[in-house]
Amino acid sequence: QTRVKSSLQDGEEEEDEADDQVPGNGYPRRKKKGPLATERQMIRDILFRCRSFLSSDHREVRHLVLSCITQCIPVLATKQNDLLPTVHQIWSAVTAALSETDPTVFLHCLDILSQLADVCADFLTQRFTATVWPVLSRRLTAEAVANEDEAKRLTWKFKIQNGILQFLLKVTTHKDTVNRLVVPIVTSMSRYLDISACPLLSELAVGVIQHLNQLDNGVVWWEICKWLGPSYWRIFNQPPSSLLNPLKFESIFEPKEALNLSIETMAE
Repeated sequence: QTRVKSSLQDGEEEEDEADDQVPGNGYPRRKKKGPLATERQMIRDILFRCRSFLSSDHREVRHLVLSCITQCIPVLATKQNDLLPTVHQIWSAVTAALSETDPTVFLHCLDILSQLADVCADFLTQRFTATVWPVLSRRLTAEAVANEDEAKRLTWKFKIQNGILQFLLKVTTHKDTVNRLVVPIVTSMSRYLDISACPLLSELAVGVIQHLNQLDNGVVWWEICKWLGPSYWRIFNQPPSSLLNPLKFESIFEPKEALNLSIETMAE
């Protein structure tokens, strides 16, 4: 048995070496696919065939497909040449499911996007502005900010807002992804900064703004001053420029009018 095994191993080695040799036609022979390559190809085939089921009328079927995608992405992530074509094929189906009113499906799609932000941020960069952000923006402004009681009860409204802010907290670390969306994102975060409503959401919103502040501190500072007043410079460690320091003045104007006067003075 030992001789047979050794002879088989020798034969396999010789066959592998023969595959690498160049035959008489001058072209190298095609190498055999290893087990990992075969597994990745099988996963790609599965995802390609099951993507159409994301439009199923049955919620359970949609969740099964999303769970399949969630489990397959880490395997394909080991090789970008397998991951990127597959993500491109399923992208339209995933973003269509992201627009559904079902909160469970929406959160499941958000988990997939969060995975993609980790393993192929460049792919998400090209599509975040046109496809993902409009959906998230509508979700953020569709309802009032969840309060602390809703956070304790883990209502769907809190889960959705918390999930979006968590996702934005991750995405805003990639400059190219949100470079064109600094103003809209800061504007949408301003309604979550009231710590008396929900401290957890307020903390996440401040984290998103701080990430954007590292990308474009001048624009972020200007938007914060317009929406919340110059006193909110304490969100950051220090103002980005001495020209944007809060102006101290005695005025008989209302706070909002005084803020407008302050902004106009700084602009001059």
